Formats: sequence, structure tokens, C-alpha cells
Amino acid sequence: MTIEVVAVGLLMGRKNIGMVLADAIYWLVIGMPLVYVFYHGVMDASVGSTTITMTKQAVNGVANTLLARLLYSGYALGTGSAKIAYRDLIYNLLSFFALYPALILLMVSSHDEFKKTDLQIRNDLVHETQLVRHRIDVWSHNRINEISHLAALATTLTPAQMQPRLVQSHRSDINFLRVGLLDSTSTTTAYSPQVDELGRSNIGKNFADRPFIPRLKESLKPMLSEVVLGQIGVPKPIVAVLAPVVKANEFNGHVAGVLSLNEIEQFLEKNAQSKTMLYTLLDTNGNVILTNHKDQQVMQPFARSNGSLHRLDDTISQWAPKLPPNTPSSERWKASSYLVDSPIGGLSEWRLILEQPVAPFQKMLYARYTSVLALLFILLFTSLVLAEFLSRIAVARVEQLTLFTKSLPEELSKGAEHVWPQSNVTEHHQLIERFKDMAASLSRQFSANKELTTSLENRVAERTEKLIASEEKFRLLVNNSHDIIYTLNEDGIFTFVSPAWTSLLGHPLEEVAGHSISKFVHPEDLSICTAALSGLFSTGQLQTNIEYRVRHADKSWRWHISSAVPIKDEAGMVIGAEGIAKDITVQKELEDAVRQLAFHDALTNLPNRRLLTDRLGQVMAASRRTTSYAALMFLDLDNFKTLNDTHGHDVGDLLLMEVAKRLTDSVREMDTVARFGGDEFVVLLGDLGDTEPDAKAGVVAEKIRTTLAQPFLLTVGQTAATHKVVKHYCSASIGVVVFMNHDLSQEEVLKRADDAMYQAKEAGRNSIRFHKGSPARA
Repeated sequence: MTIEVVAVGLLMGRKNIGMVLADAIYWLVIGMPLVYVFYHGVMDASVGSTTITMTKQAVNGVANTLLARLLYSGYALGTGSAKIAYRDLIYNLLSFFALYPALILLMVSSHDEFKKTDLQIRNDLVHETQLVRHRIDVWSHNRINEISHLAALATTLTPAQMQPRLVQSHRSDINFLRVGLLDSTSTTTAYSPQVDELGRSNIGKNFADRPFIPRLKESLKPMLSEVVLGQIGVPKPIVAVLAPVVKANEFNGHVAGVLSLNEIEQFLEKNAQSKTMLYTLLDTNGNVILTNHKDQQVMQPFARSNGSLHRLDDTISQWAPKLPPNTPSSERWKASSYLVDSPIGGLSEWRLILEQPVAPFQKMLYARYTSVLALLFILLFTSLVLAEFLSRIAVARVEQLTLFTKSLPEELSKGAEHVWPQSNVTEHHQLIERFKDMAASLSRQFSANKELTTSLENRVAERTEKLIASEEKFRLLVNNSHDIIYTLNEDGIFTFVSPAWTSLLGHPLEEVAGHSISKFVHPEDLSICTAALSGLFSTGQLQTNIEYRVRHADKSWRWHISSAVPIKDEAGMVIGAEGIAKDITVQKELEDAVRQLAFHDALTNLPNRRLLTDRLGQVMAASRRTTSYAALMFLDLDNFKTLNDTHGHDVGDLLLMEVAKRLTDSVREMDTVARFGGDEFVVLLGDLGDTEPDAKAGVVAEKIRTTLAQPFLLTVGQTAATHKVVKHYCSASIGVVVFMNHDLSQEEVLKRADDAMYQAKEAGRNSIRFHKGSPARA
């Protein structure tokens, strides 16, 4: 208070400023910063609370000063003890009638806003709880139905018959991590997957110690389990859906589905991020299953810090943490949370707790309060401007002076003399004198402005000529460039393309400008272009060597390489991109041709030994990862040398190309047929499953043997005189090796297949031999 009185007194005495304006300046320059330092720095209040407190006290200070000034003016006018400026009186009255009704409305509306905010928090929380609870109920109901269906099947089927059904349920629903059938002693008799991630069998494991088994036996109803530590594979917290197998009203085992909570967690996280809510999913023992609370852990009891929980209505409660005694009520409300505790599951096995912290809503509420208080400042300033206008109406001399000065600029420009009005009112006389000074100053400025205008016009004309010449050079460069010059906006829309686009890609320019790059760039390369454009706008840095495919008007694709620089405005903000693109289609085609020669056989166009080595490594890694069998066949053509010796190498080449075609037609697209060298071929079969690999590989081998045993009709000669057809029988000897979970190298796998092939040769050719280590023993 003392600082405010001193500051206002100095401003009024030395700067000749009115009391209300002086007090507003004090709060703007000194008072509001002091309030901010005290509340935010000393009392550690939040920025939002500090801002509204600071603005509120400033408005209160100015309002109190205005009221005091009005009371003093009324007393002075009533008693005649002092002179009051008419302008001050109008200012103060207008500000009073503008400010105080607004303050009253502010108090009423602030109370209503608080109630609306409280109601909004409650309604949003109840609505979100209903939504999330319905989602989890539907999700758990679908899993329970599936497990219950399996349990019903288990009453009539053996574990061996149940195994494929468990596998089908496990693979068809990503929400199941594992699905198993357990007998009455809680020992697994069928399970999917049959082995865990450590390679250990899941069959024969006993889970009789699980706490939910007695409840399942007692209720004989499907249920959701509490969170427990898994005993299969790497130990980690799990929850499961359980359904009893009931025969003759007796517990005869159960089916368990270990759940993946990823879908539920993603749904909860998505809602929590968009609505600032906290969620916690608890089991029947009150232990945490899922949560985004930083101070809660999975499998641990849900526990809060010191505080109190108050019931607001039948559904919603309010949690308030324990705070120091001198904490403001606004900070206490801000630190609290509204929450709803709901049961989940047919037997209410789980509970869902959704919490909405008050802080985000308080921040929005305080922001509205601050905006309204700031509006009051604007209203007060507007009232002062209005008072100025009204004072001129009230004072006749002011009107006369207004009419006189209306044509003053024109008269001053002509240099005419003026007869100024006179007034005995101090304010009017001072104002007239100031106008005289201003007129003299304006006369000098008019003369200087005329000279400056002439100089500026000459400079503008000179620069305009230079700009036109520069633009003409740029236009010639763009129009004659063999590469495409373009500009883009932030959304990837072409704002300009040079004529080279039409010559290189065939599109008329009007079909390009105003369209997105997504219309022309290959879908597989679009992410490359958008990433480069995003990087240019976010960093303002040059983007170079961007390679992508562009659609030609004839529907073909052309390879381009592009570089782009940012276009910035006067403030340095990136507002566009300017770039140049060059056609590199021929270069790309040459690279593809070199790559084809490096990894494929030139005669048959089949993968060569180098590419076969890469494919074999991939299949061996996949077999090891998925525990699925794979097979490799080594083929050697019978009677090939006879054909070469009789008809020459050209006919032999025709035979090799026909063999390559028959082999390719005999296998799946995912399998690999390679030419190993000479008349030797290799067939690589991947993903034969985990059962009967010999039989599956044997079917393919027999198909190949039969196909190759058919006669080959080879056309020799290019003219009618030399044209003839050579009929040749060329069978194959095939060696097969089947492998899975192996410790062999690629060379050893190939060697074993080669050994098996030689066994087929020795057995009389046109036959198939499996290596003695197949399957699963290679």
C-alpha cells in the first residue's frame, strides 16, 4: 500500500498524470510484478493461479482508486472546497459506470463458470467410464465366450483332439498369448504353443498352486483371474480367462487363456492422452493389472499417498492429497482428482478406476478469468477515450477548434496565414497554443516531405527497372533449363513448375500447378518426399539427393533425384520450398541391369549360387525362429552330356532353359529354384510346417522328378531350311535334406543334399534319395 501511494503521488506531481491513470501505470509496472514474485516465487503458487491473482489485484486496485477519486470529486463539488477539471470528472464517471457493472457481472459469471467446470469434469468422467467399461466388458466377454466354447468341446474330445482347436483359437485371436487345456489336477494336457520361448515343452506342467483354482472349482463358472507371475517361459505378470470343464456336474479340469492386454492398454492410453485422465485396472485382490499412474506398479496393491477420499455422489468421489496448512484453496482444488471406481467382469473380478485431475480444467478456467479481467482493462481504457470525445461535445471552444483544424493540413500546404481562436479556459488556451506549435512543425515537415517524395520516386523507378531485368533473366533460365525447377508450399502443393516438366513427364503445366506431390510421386516413395519436405520446413535446412519415382503422362514411372532449399519471409520463417529435379531413369535402369547380372544366371535367369546362399540363410533363420521345417533339393540332370555331344551346346542350352521353366512351375512362389552350375540345380523349400516334413518335401520332389522325366521337344534352327525338332529324354537324380533347429552351416546342408543326390545316381538315376539325417536331425 505504501509503495502504491508513493508511486502514484510521484506520477501525479512530476508527470501531471491523473490519479486513475497513474494507479494503472503503477500496477502495470510495479504492482503486478511484485504480486507475481510473492505468489509464484515465495508461496510457490502455479503460474495460472499467480496470473489470475495478479490480474485480479490490479483490477481491484484501479477500481478502488477510481471509487476514491469519485468520492473526492463529489465532496469537492458539493462543498466548493477545490476545483475539479471537467475532463477528469467525465473520465471518472464513464469509467465507473463501465467498470463496476462489469465487475459485478464478472463475479456472477465466475461463480457460474466454476459450477459449469465442476459439472463438466463429472459428466466427462462418467461418460468416459461408461465408454471404457463397455469396451473392456465387450472385450472380456468375447474372450470368455471363446474359452467357454473350448471348455464345452473338452467335455467330449480327447486332449489330442483338442490340440488343433487350441492352436486355431490361439492363432486367430491376437489377444491370447497362450491357450491350454488342464485336467482335474491342473496339469496341462494340450497347449498352444506347445513349447515356450525357451524351447521347453508346455505339456505336463502343473498349476494346482494357482489361487484361483479353488474358486473356479467352487463356482464352476467362467471367470477372469487375478494378476499372477507366469510360470511358462520368462516369468512375467499375466492374467487369464478361465472356464471349467464340467462333466456330470463335476469339475473335470479347465481351459485357460492367458491374455494379451495390449489392445486394452492402447485404448486406455489413447483416451488418457486425449483427455488427461489416469486409469488403473485392478484384480479381485486389489493388485494392479494396468495403470498409467507413475507411483503404481503392476502386481502391487493399489495404494495412495497421504490424503482423503470424499464421496461426492453415488458414482463419483474426490481424492485430495495432504498439503501444507497455508496452501490456498485454489491450489488444494487444483491438486485434487475426481474418480469413478467400476466393477469389470461377470463376477466383478476386476475393478476399473478412472481419475480426472482437476489441474487441466482449473488452468482453462483461470485462463478465461484472466481474459475477462484483461478485458476490463481494455474497457477502462475505452471509457477514457470515450470521455475525451464527450468532453469536446460539452465544451463549445473545443468544437470550434475542431472545425478550424479540419482544413488545417490543406491550408498549411498552401502556406496561408491563420487567425486562431481565443479562450479563457486554461485547458483550451493551452490546447490552442499546442496547435500553433504543431502547425509550425507541420509546415516544416511538409516542405521536407516534398523533397523526400521526389527522391523516393526516382529511387523506386530505378529499382523497378533493375527488378524487371532480373526477372527476365530468371525467366529465361527457368524456361531453357533441361531440369525441372519447382516450388512447393508446406502442404506439398506445387505452386510453380518449369516447362521442363512437360518435356520430361508429358503433363501440361496447368495439370501440375495447384496439385499435391501425392498425385505424381509413386506411393512407395511418397514417404521419402514428405519426410524431406517436413525436414526442410522444420529445420530450414537444404535437402539433397532425394530419389523417387514420378508418374509419366503415359502411365510409366521415371526416376528423379531432387534437391530443395527453403523459401523464407522477411521474419525468417519458412513459407515454401524451391527445388530442382533431374531425370535419372537411364542410370537406374543400368543399376538394375548390373544387379540382375550379379545375382542371376545369364542363361536361365534363375538365382545363381550367390543369391541362393542369401536365400538359404534367410530360410535357415526363419526355420530356427518359427520351429518350422525346411528342405533343400540338389538335382543333377541325367543324359545331359549325351545331348551336348550329339547336338552341340546350343541345344544343351535350350534344354537347360526348359528345365528351369519346369522347375519353377513345380514349386510355390515363396520357394527358390537356382542354377548351381552346369546341369546342376537347387530347389529350396521353406515353411514346411512342424509335422510330416518328409512327406511334404517328397511330394514336391516326386512332382519335379515326374515333370523332368517327360520328353523335351527342342526346336533347332532359325530358318525353314535348318528348322528341326529334337526330342530328348532327360530325367534327374534328386537328393533331399530336411532341416530344422539345426547347428549345420550352409555348406554342410548343401553337401548333405549333394551326397543324397549321388546316392540317387548310384541307385540307377531318375530317383529321389533323402539324406539319412532328415528330418530334424540334419
